Amino acid sequence: SVLSSMNPTWSWTFTGGTPSSSNDQNPIVQYDSPGFYDVSLTVTDDFGTSTQSYSMFIEFEETLESLDVIEDFELGITDFWTQYNANNSYGWSPFYTENGPDCDPTNCVFIDHFSINQVGDEAELMTPKIDLTNAISAYLEFDYAYTKWGGSYEDGFRVDASSDCWETYDTLFYAFGDDLITVPSTNDEWYPQDCADWSVDNFVDLDAYVGQNVAIRFVGINGWGNNFYMDNINVSGQLSGVDQLDLPFTVYPNPNQGSFTISHELKNPFIKIVSPDGRIVWNAHLTSQKQLVELSVRQGIYVVHVSDGTKTYLEKITIH
Repeated sequence: SVLSSMNPTWSWTFTGGTPSSSNDQNPIVQYDSPGFYDVSLTVTDDFGTSTQSYSMFIEFEETLESLDVIEDFELGITDFWTQYNANNSYGWSPFYTENGPDCDPTNCVFIDHFSINQVGDEAELMTPKIDLTNAISAYLEFDYAYTKWGGSYEDGFRVDASSDCWETYDTLFYAFGDDLITVPSTNDEWYPQDCADWSVDNFVDLDAYVGQNVAIRFVGINGWGNNFYMDNINVSGQLSGVDQLDLPFTVYPNPNQGSFTISHELKNPFIKIVSPDGRIVWNAHLTSQKQLVELSVRQGIYVVHVSDGTKTYLEKITIH
């Protein structure tokens, strides 16, 4: 028999990429701007050297979503979303439940922590970039349901945001174990049994990203505990092209000391008032055109959400 040794080495060049060169066989390269990019590869082995150059080999077409982004997962996990898990050990999956957050059957997504023993591993569900360049305010809402298994096997959940392709990011929401559960722990595999099992309308202010493009990821953290469910992702805001004077409601007086009137021109709108730390402090469907609101809350800037079923309008009020 004849033995041979190839001993190959690779030398890549990526014009406009980061890194711009690599000696890995399968390198990972990042491009910051959409466009076409050249690539060259030189392979050297025991038999010599070969170089191939490819003009405009890589096409980077950036996906940019505009407001409002509304996802109820009724069509499953669509190509809007990207999943990532460093160890390919688990991820997010579609799930049908008779007991959704709105007290109706619904499709949502879940992580099967009950069956997965990859403690500390994280499964990411990521949006593309969302265009907030013309927004004057923005926010994120989501629903979730979770409990522990056996009282001690705990999982976690985190929401991150980034404006630079995940070079850096901010954590917007984090909860683990007892801080995350929506029902008492159980010794069985758990599924939502009632709409009251859900934590709904969790609110995160995105105003820090106004004027930029932002991507958001929802991260399940495995602890071999119990199933985690998520539904009704909503990224909304107020665009600068909308004249505040044309809003179909007014809040007066503003500023106020917690007592104010909401006057509107909508049919049975749903009103929600959110505190600076993201808590819903008041909500109701309005059947009359004027509603007096009395709040016993701390001083700060609150956000009034007015929804007519198709669009949500925002107004900030100051309570002092």
